[in-house]
Amino acid sequence: MSGLLFPEMALHAGDVIDSKGARIYSKDVYKGLLFVQDHSGLYIVCRVKSKGEQIVYCSGGYEESYTRPEYIDYEGQGFESCLFYAIPEQFTKLNKEL
Repeated sequence: MSGLLFPEMALHAGDVIDSKGARIYSKDVYKGLLFVQDHSGLYIVCRVKSKGEQIVYCSGGYEESYTRPEYIDYEGQGFESCLFYAIPEQFTKLNKEL
């Protein structure tokens, strides 16, 4: 993604990249936020659709996912798919445009 001033602008929900950035907590989540979820080392870009009692987000396609702020902030084990990570400054987009 080199050569772009803001490489994260070239990303869309459903894209897969090779790394993740720092953890994002619920206080920093807002509508439109692009973030990464770590699914066993597969870093999928997601977009927040709304924030309220439930945080609604999508990872591409028509399907929506829901989580609660306390799950994003959870520090224990077993909630990895609810954690949000920043898009890192340097990354490689792994899926190709069709």
